[in-house]
Amino acid sequence: MGSKFLAIGFVVAIIGIAGCTKTETHSAAPPQHPFLMADSVYPMIHFDAAQTDYTELPMWTGTETIDPSRIAFAPTGIGNIGFAHRTYPNGDEVVFLSGPSHVAKYRLPPKGGLEYIDEITIPGFEQHYISPEETGALVADLDALARDEPAFIERAQKTLREKDITLHSYASGVYTLMDKDGHYYAGYGTKLIRVSDVTKDDPSSKIHISGRRDLRDDMPKELRDTISRFIGMNITWDGHIVVALSGAVAVVDRNMRYAKVAPITGEFVDNSITVDDRNGIYLVTDQYMRKLVWTGERLSFDEKDGAWKEGYDWVKKPTSLSRGAGTTPTVMGFGDDDRLVIIADQGDPVKAVAFWRDEIPADARTVEGAPSKRTAGHYELTIPVKSTVEWSPHVSGYGVMMFGSDFLDPVRWEHGFDLVSTCVTSGLTRPAPTGAEKFHWDPEENRFVGDWSYADKGFTWSLAPVSGASNSVHLATIEDGVYSLTGFDWRTGKPLGEITLGKSVKFNTCGAFHIPMPDGSLYMTSLFGGVRIMPR
Repeated sequence: MGSKFLAIGFVVAIIGIAGCTKTETHSAAPPQHPFLMADSVYPMIHFDAAQTDYTELPMWTGTETIDPSRIAFAPTGIGNIGFAHRTYPNGDEVVFLSGPSHVAKYRLPPKGGLEYIDEITIPGFEQHYISPEETGALVADLDALARDEPAFIERAQKTLREKDITLHSYASGVYTLMDKDGHYYAGYGTKLIRVSDVTKDDPSSKIHISGRRDLRDDMPKELRDTISRFIGMNITWDGHIVVALSGAVAVVDRNMRYAKVAPITGEFVDNSITVDDRNGIYLVTDQYMRKLVWTGERLSFDEKDGAWKEGYDWVKKPTSLSRGAGTTPTVMGFGDDDRLVIIADQGDPVKAVAFWRDEIPADARTVEGAPSKRTAGHYELTIPVKSTVEWSPHVSGYGVMMFGSDFLDPVRWEHGFDLVSTCVTSGLTRPAPTGAEKFHWDPEENRFVGDWSYADKGFTWSLAPVSGASNSVHLATIEDGVYSLTGFDWRTGKPLGEITLGKSVKFNTCGAFHIPMPDGSLYMTSLFGGVRIMPR
């Protein structure tokens, strides 16, 4: 570990390490999904259908400052959280990325860079399109204005106003997946869009829209009039696309021939959904943690099919981004492990909460304050969380990490809460979210145990994959306007080094990931496009 890293002065709180290793030797990752792209390190948002944010690939460790010559940036509008990777039969690696107006395709050449292949604009969303030239100019201007907040915010909001990009439109193209046949699915408004290569299995092929379905057309009028937007998607183990909308769940066949819609009457959904290997579907509303079951023919809310609902602690808070819990549920436990699903509630204080996914075990204990034994356990977070935890739990084996994601001083403008300006000012002219906490499930005691926490630096609004190969997690940190990836041993919290990226806002992902690639490079789903960083 280099002296530069030691000089940073990390304060890592080690809590209860004993027993941690033993309980994290269970299956770290879910089994290979039969309908997700197999030749991919990232076939869908959150890496897998269980939403674990876990990868088998190694992350870089040690301390270094990245030379600009190792960085490739492809400016592609505002957004670009939607992402999938694929390795083609000839060995070429390609990425698909999507934002509020478009889907783009780039090849990853072995020697570095991002090679443009094609881009399509989604019909009906053309007003949100920002050209590469406009995006590049925006990034350059924001970098130059980084210490002049009024000018910085006005420059960002000028583009948002011109392109009509609001919190509502920003959600388009965010949740995506690539199926086993190479079809890329994304949501726009209430439409499910399928994008495919014109020439099958050709990495240089242009792309086109090969299917679309407006899910409002499958709803009764009284429901259709209340549904306005896409929230998230996943895929069942028999190959159906599952979609969460603002008040309903839909299951759609991959060829867009039919859709089955189940309303969630009187409840709001503000996050994505999780699917397990028995076609259990998990989502959080503003009232309940719910399990639905896809029977192969219908979406069931019936207990005899294995469905359930359980209340959780929540307090209405004016600064919360979501109604109810902010997190997408994450599945923990595969095979013979304890089978749980985990969220962060919106209590005061905020807690991590685990629920038994299937039958409640005979040794399940009654958790204080819980409605029933369906609640397996909870863990009061020690990191400061004033409103909600919006980032999903990261899970590896029985280990869990949660993050403080409060916008301590959000930017608001005439269209309401401005997510983009808030993201890009965090850590530059406004305080950034702080606090990451690692804990684990003890299957012998049926309870969570704390391991370590970190709160020395603020975070960009970015998720941090857990690497099984390097037993690490790298947090996207920012200090004095400098963006970095700060690494820790997953089990112990021991510092593993820091990768200093630089001062440009192109390193801000605004809700997405940095992803290790098979060739050793890193890919960042930047707010403003794709960023690829080559190893030394």
